[in-house]
Amino acid sequence: MLPVGVFGVVITPGLFCYELYGIKKCHHLIKAGNQSKVGLHVGGQFRNRPREVARLINEPFAAGVIYPAVLAAWTFLALRFVWPQNAAWPLDALWIAIAVFIDGFVFLIVYNLRLKEDLYTTCNRRPNHDETGADQ
Repeated sequence: MLPVGVFGVVITPGLFCYELYGIKKCHHLIKAGNQSKVGLHVGGQFRNRPREVARLINEPFAAGVIYPAVLAAWTFLALRFVWPQNAAWPLDALWIAIAVFIDGFVFLIVYNLRLKEDLYTTCNRRPNHDETGADQ
């Protein structure tokens, strides 16, 4: 089981990074679409898209729960087979797994808040004359 646990610990951050890349790419596409709609003074799917559930649950939040939980489980499994077999090991491995989960979750919550702030400032700013083409 040690190779399985190590494999999970190595692969999960890779999938997590790919998820973050997808979230960032989606965020930039939404911003670009929103900026074009603001410049044209029209609504549309970028300006009127559904927001998060209960002002909290969205793609980054879901990733912040899923990936750290999976990484914590793989970490616990890997530690189970390398930790010295004594009475304290399950608690030590459990605390390390919990720390892995909390660190990942907090990272994603902060990342999510930064994305929201960036999107909010982009969505609520007024275009200047250069963006609307009024001066040309």
